[in-house]
Amino acid sequence: MRLGDQDLLDIFYPHAVRKYRGINERGSDFAHYTSASNAMRILENQQFTLRNALEMNDFSEISYGTSLLSKVWRSEIGVGSNRTGRLAKLLDGIQEGISTEIEARFDDVKKERSAQTFLLSLTEHNPESDDRYGRLSMWRAYGGKTNVALVLNRSSFGGVENDSALVGSPVLYADEDVFAEEFELLVNNLKRNEANLRKMSPLNLIDEIVNAMNMATLSTKHPGFQEERELRVLYAPWIIPTSAVEIVPITIDERPQLVCKVPLKNTPGILSKGATVHELLKKIIIGPTDQPYPLYQAFVHCLQSLGFPNAETMVTTSNIPIRR
Repeated sequence: MRLGDQDLLDIFYPHAVRKYRGINERGSDFAHYTSASNAMRILENQQFTLRNALEMNDFSEISYGTSLLSKVWRSEIGVGSNRTGRLAKLLDGIQEGISTEIEARFDDVKKERSAQTFLLSLTEHNPESDDRYGRLSMWRAYGGKTNVALVLNRSSFGGVENDSALVGSPVLYADEDVFAEEFELLVNNLKRNEANLRKMSPLNLIDEIVNAMNMATLSTKHPGFQEERELRVLYAPWIIPTSAVEIVPITIDERPQLVCKVPLKNTPGILSKGATVHELLKKIIIGPTDQPYPLYQAFVHCLQSLGFPNAETMVTTSNIPIRR
C-alpha cells in the first residue's frame, strides 16, 4: 500500500486527526475572541494578524511543550539510554542513525521555534451552547473592556495538512503522563506501519517525524488552559515559507514586534477554496459591556459596507451580567 496524505496524517498526527474528527461530529465552528478595535481592523482590512509565540498570553507557549517532549524522548518509549528505547530501535532498524539525525534536526531549530513562529488563537465554538452568550471564560481572558467574538464557519477552513505553509493545529492540554500517552500513540502507529515506512525515502521519514515533533511542541499547553478548547493557526517560515503572507513590524501596546499578516482568502493550507470574508464569517457576538449598542451599530455598518445582506441579524450581543 502506498501511503497517501490521509495515511500520513493518521500516522504522524493522531491527536490532531482525532480532535478534528470530534469537531466535525459536534458540528462546531471556530471563534476568535479579541478586542472590538482589533475585530474591526480584521474585517476592514480582510486579514488576520498572527503574533509571535513569545508575545502570547501563556508565557511558556513553546518551552512547556519542548520540556515534555524532551522527557518522553529520553524515556524508554523514545530513544532511551544508548538508543535502546522503542522509537530508536524501530527507526534505526529501518536505517541506522535515523534517530540521531532526527534529534539533531530538531535541536537545530530550537531558536526558530521560539522566535520565528507566528500564531492565531481560535476556539471551538459550539452553536448549541455558545451562540447566544459566547463563553464567559473567554470574555474574561481576551479583549479587555470591549471585546468581540468573530464566529467563523468551520467549512471554510482546510483540514489538517502537513505540507502547507499555514496549518490549523488543535492544542493538546497535557501533563507529563498525558503527553507520554500521546507520544506512545505515535510510536505505536509507526510500528504498525513499519513495512510502509521502509518504502519511504529516509529523508522523507526524517522530515515527517521532525515536523510532528515541532507541531507537538508548538501545540501543547498546560492542562489548566483546557477550557479554551484552542485551535491554533500556525505559520513557521523556518519550516515552509510562503509569499501568500507578509511579515511586518507593528507596535502593539507600545511594544514594537514582527507580526504575520494573513489575507482572508487564497491562503494555502488554512482557508479552503479561496474562501472570502463572506464565506468565512458566520456571526459576531458583542461581549459583555455597559454600552453594547454603539458597538452593535458599528459592526452592522461595517458588515453592510462589506456587502453582507443580513448584517443586522449577524451581529448579536452577550448580556452576561459581569462588570467590565
